[in-house]
Amino acid sequence: MAFLLEIRYLCKYQFIKATNMEEKIKKLTNAQIELINWFDLQMTDEEVKELRQILIQHYSDKITTDIDKLFEKNDWGQEKIEEWRTMPT
Repeated sequence: MAFLLEIRYLCKYQFIKATNMEEKIKKLTNAQIELINWFDLQMTDEEVKELRQILIQHYSDKITTDIDKLFEKNDWGQEKIEEWRTMPT
């Protein structure tokens, strides 16, 4: 049991090399820690792909909603998209 707790503790940190070659510890984000805690089980490759797709869809929906709000707030429409499309780069 102590071994599992030690492994879990180590998994909550990722190690990065600093330019001076000293080891430094960088904490994982709160989302990464939460996912580690939630998925403390072995998943098949198919389940991992499914989870990835769920997360991608979630954030895609959030972005779409935010863009729709931005367009509505600024009273933009298809003509704004055309304006952006024809802008010189």
